[in-house]
Amino acid sequence: MIHEEEAACCLSCGKAFAPASMIAMLTEKLQGHSQFQGDAIRRLSMCEDCRVRDIFSDMADDPLRQLNV
Repeated sequence: MIHEEEAACCLSCGKAFAPASMIAMLTEKLQGHSQFQGDAIRRLSMCEDCRVRDIFSDMADDPLRQLNV
């Protein structure tokens, strides 16, 4: 083993999906970006399946958000 790193687990389902350091770095770099304001920044801490479910559930709750995709 050369380099072992802690895995980041999805906020929704708990599945390990990426290195925790990568998620922390992305969150830090993107927190000021306009596309990651509000609840969108927490999607970085979700696996690919839960991220898609979260985006579509937001659109179902507020159809006008579809115009922003």
